[in-house]
Amino acid sequence: MLTKLIKIFVFVSSLFIFQSCEKEGEPFPHVSFDVTFNISTQLNNVAVGEYVFKDQYAYGGLIIYHKTSSEYLAFDRACPHKPRDRCLLDPDDDFETILTCPCCGSQFLITDDGAVFNGPSVRPLYQYETYYIPPNQLRVRN
Repeated sequence: MLTKLIKIFVFVSSLFIFQSCEKEGEPFPHVSFDVTFNISTQLNNVAVGEYVFKDQYAYGGLIIYHKTSSEYLAFDRACPHKPRDRCLLDPDDDFETILTCPCCGSQFLITDDGAVFNGPSVRPLYQYETYYIPPNQLRVRN
C-alpha cells in the first residue's frame, strides 16, 4: 500500500514540475531585422543612463538603453517569461532602471544586461546586437 502511495505521489509531483516548466522553456520568438537609428532624431538623444522604446521593431518592440558614452544595449520589450503572451514591459513607478511586466509581475534591471530583478521569470530580457557608429548612429540587429 505504501509503495502505491509513493508511486502516485511521484507521478503527481512530476506532472506539476513538468507543467510549471513548460511555458518557461519555450524559446523566444526569432524576428529578423536590421535597423540603423539616427541617435539625435530617432532616439531623441537618449542620455547616458536612460532608455527609449521603439515599438515598431523586433518581436514586442525595442528598448534602447544608453549604457555609456559609446555603448548602447537593445532588448526586446516582450516579457521573456511567456513571450507568446506578448506582454510588453512598462517602466516601474518607483525605480527608473527597472522594467515591469504587467501580466506576470516580473521585473528586470535594464542597467544589468536585462537581468531578472524579481520573478517569476528566470530568464533575462532578450538582447539584440548593437553597433555604435560614430558620431550619431546606432545599428541594432538580430
